[in-house]
This record gives sequence, C-alpha cells and structure tokens, in this order.
Amino acid sequence: MILNAKQIPETVLELEQWMKDHCYNFISYSINGNFVYQGNGLEFYKDAYQWCSYDRSAKRILKRFKKEKQAVAYAFDKITSNSWANKHLIGIYKKEELNSVLKYLIEQNIAYETDAIHYQKENWLTRLFVIGCDIKKIPESIKRLQ
Repeated sequence: MILNAKQIPETVLELEQWMKDHCYNFISYSINGNFVYQGNGLEFYKDAYQWCSYDRSAKRILKRFKKEKQAVAYAFDKITSNSWANKHLIGIYKKEELNSVLKYLIEQNIAYETDAIHYQKENWLTRLFVIGCDIKKIPESIKRLQ
C-alpha cells in the first residue's frame, strides 16, 4: 500500500516505510526492531503492541495496545508531533565557518534550522539541522554528522 502524506499508516511495516519516505530519523525511534540507545519505540511482545521509552539499557512500557492499527496510529501521532523527528544534524560550526554553508542552503532552497550551544568561556557553536527530505539535497562534502 502506498500512502500519501495525509494517510495514517495502519501497520508497523507501513509506519516504517512512511518514516523512510518522509525522511524521519530512526536515531531516536525503534520501529520494526531497529536499535536505539535512547528514544521511543513500538514493539510487539507476547499478545500486545507496546509503545516504549528507551534510556540507555532501561526500557519502560508507556502504553499497550491489543490492535496493531491503534498502536501504529498512536506512534504516528507521537512521531509526527515531535519537532525533532525529521531534523538531521549535518554539522556543528564556528561562526566564521557557518556563513558559507548557510549561503549554499539558501541558494539550493534547503529547509534548515540552527541553534547555539556553549563551547568555551564566551564562545558559542552553531548546530545546523536540515529538515525532512531536504537531507537528500546535501552533498557529502557538507555532511559532517548524520
């Protein structure tokens, strides 16, 4: 089944494919068995689907569902309402390095966001995130972290 952007997936496999098709991160989401160190996941255990929280080696079950469709709808809502779920960190830059990368992103009409993190005494670094499938437009020469 091919889903459009407005359709809610009904199975775990459809959810996994929807996330891939819309360039959502699997870094913080375990969908269909991929490992995450920290984040959330949807898994089937015994006779129920479980929405879980993972924190290093600890797992907490947050919600249980008897039906796959209900579990997937819940997971889909959680994932799509998380503003970080489709952002891809491509680098951490000093102020003097950032402008050339931003110029390229603007010229290529690539959606991005930045934030600042403290580096040293009075110095700050800028984290640069590309949003959604615009990550596919980024050449390897710009990708530093992903």
